[in-house]
Amino acid sequence: MTDEFLMNALLERRKSEKATDIISSIQTNQNKIIRAKSFENFIVQGCAGSGKTMILLHRLSYLKYNNWLPEYKKIKIITPGKIFNDFFKDLSRDLDIEEIEQTSILNYYLKLNNYYFEKYNLSHSLNDKFYKTRGENSYYTYEDEIRRNNIIKSIKETINKKKNKYKDYFRIDNVFNENNLDSNMIKSFYTKEFFENVRDKYEKRVDFIKNEIYSIFHYEEKISNNQYFEIFMIKSMELIDELLRKIQKEKLYKGAIYGETKERCEELERKIEKIRQLQDEVLNNFYFSFDFYNEIVKEMQIKYPNIPTNRYTRFQLLLLLYINYLHFGELFDGDKLLCFDEAQDYNEIEYRILKLINNKIIFNLYGDVNQSVFSKGTADWENLKKFIDFKQYNLNENFRNTMQISDFCNEKFKYNILSMGIMGKEVEYIEKNKINNIILKKLDEKKKIAIITKNMNDIEEIIQIDNEYIFFGNIEQVKGIEFDSAIVFDNNMTENEKYIAYTRALNDLYIVD
Repeated sequence: MTDEFLMNALLERRKSEKATDIISSIQTNQNKIIRAKSFENFIVQGCAGSGKTMILLHRLSYLKYNNWLPEYKKIKIITPGKIFNDFFKDLSRDLDIEEIEQTSILNYYLKLNNYYFEKYNLSHSLNDKFYKTRGENSYYTYEDEIRRNNIIKSIKETINKKKNKYKDYFRIDNVFNENNLDSNMIKSFYTKEFFENVRDKYEKRVDFIKNEIYSIFHYEEKISNNQYFEIFMIKSMELIDELLRKIQKEKLYKGAIYGETKERCEELERKIEKIRQLQDEVLNNFYFSFDFYNEIVKEMQIKYPNIPTNRYTRFQLLLLLYINYLHFGELFDGDKLLCFDEAQDYNEIEYRILKLINNKIIFNLYGDVNQSVFSKGTADWENLKKFIDFKQYNLNENFRNTMQISDFCNEKFKYNILSMGIMGKEVEYIEKNKINNIILKKLDEKKKIAIITKNMNDIEEIIQIDNEYIFFGNIEQVKGIEFDSAIVFDNNMTENEKYIAYTRALNDLYIVD
């Protein structure tokens, strides 16, 4: 049975060249997700054309209207990239949610790493605490102030050297697409075993320094390593003050620099020297999350020489983020809500680490495991339910493609997608010499057409036409976007890649034979 009102609403939307709201055509299953509790972790498993992205945006608009959202800067929409963001830009404005940041996972990892980089600054912290200590200490002298100012200056110089070393490295234009690397190699990095190995190496290095500190101060606290080192710097400065006063008293009251007095003073000076050496070691390791990251990457490059040397991949940003978490702890003021579109493209390890960093985070995931095309992606939502209590919604209605395209995909991929009954042309297999004529016809009708291929070299000599209505792209670039027509060069594509490519077409699908 077909709902005539729904059919008219869907047909009207198809006439628009941009993404428009689905308020007039929202169905019961979609509405249930839009109105779900604001604090609910959930997964939406939806076939192509089921309206996952539309539900994501309309849900945020609904929550905002009812004042159920956290502050906007604590919400992120993780999207496939700029092309996707541009496609839904106008709709986000129409739904009054343009204040909510839409960002790629690469940009998000960069932002989190830079947040750690800027937020946890030892020089600011020590500067405040040293002057506070001075105000409370009646024995604090002018000489002590000069000495402490020199130490703070030295700390700032060390930190600035570290910052200058890394600030020009971690930029978005320095990214290397890891999908161009061997997929089995990348998959081996996105594993619990790899990150457990990193954690073990990190803890050994930190424990060595902590044991040295313990030999002098005999204190242990269950806090982040960053805070532990910070406390050590404060306590070590206070201890040096105390030891220096003892030396002054020995010399002042004993009135001699020989015999027992000299031995006691030399022993105190040796202790001061040991503390200062330990201070240097802690200081050199304060930003060692970056130094330690470099050591891990060098180890990876020995085993896998293809890993870029002066650039970084998404995985490397995730690695640095995890090391920052180990060193500094969770973000005190982290995000509250993360909405992932194409959620199947992200790995279980990524979700685990983001949960560690943003401890009180709520995940709303929208995806389709049948559209997973990366070896590192999520092939089974059950893996995520092992560490987060996710509720799952399933959508099996296709509001995008014609009945002919839906039936074609059902038969080819053994799916059970329900078409909403919009009729169109049969899917056509075409020869290469017909492509340009089809493109010219679509341009006369001013219809947007996508040329989708695994390898751009396949089409360079075939298609000579370029126009604003034509989009050339690979699977990664067209995910989540729809076009009036699609011409697909499906040679060398996997089954999932073909499914994604075929379902980009609203009306006409041509497969190059």
